[in-house]
Amino acid sequence: MVYAKLAGLLSFCEKRKKAFKGAVPLTQIDNGMLVRVIKLTAGRVASQKLVEMGIVPGAVICKHATAFVHGPVVITKGATKVAIGFGLAQKVMVAMSNLKDAV
Repeated sequence: MVYAKLAGLLSFCEKRKKAFKGAVPLTQIDNGMLVRVIKLTAGRVASQKLVEMGIVPGAVICKHATAFVHGPVVITKGATKVAIGFGLAQKVMVAMSNLKDAV
């Protein structure tokens, strides 16, 4: 019984790992790239700040610029342009999949 539950949990974890396999932090994306937010790996307070800015899983954002040496990252979502810190930008996992329907 316990083994069956453990096996089910492991298969669930493997499926989740495959789902986020192509995700990378926002800081690793080139400027000018249009990406979809996959996951927020930030804590409760930082995640709330991102949600208030409209940066939620499923949202399509564009990275405009990164300041030199771990400076702020400028992004747009819709008509809104915001700058977020490098540390917070590292906690936004993004991917370049299925963007044809977003534009």
